[in-house]
Amino acid sequence: MYQTMSEIEEQYDGKWVFMTNCKKGESNEIVGGVVIASNSNKKAVAELWGNNYDSETYFRYVGAIPDGMGVLL
Repeated sequence: MYQTMSEIEEQYDGKWVFMTNCKKGESNEIVGGVVIASNSNKKAVAELWGNNYDSETYFRYVGAIPDGMGVLL
């Protein structure tokens, strides 16, 4: 089921999400997609990224960055 990023952020706060069928806005930002996996464990979700999907995919952490977690831009 397609969800907007605000819906995803509300439902999956504090988790890693793997999304497919992503749509982008005018500034090339992800505005929504279909969440196919979520977990607080990054590795559990990241393992799915290696699969071949026919649509645009996206992997990200949703919510405030916890203490001790690094961010690479």
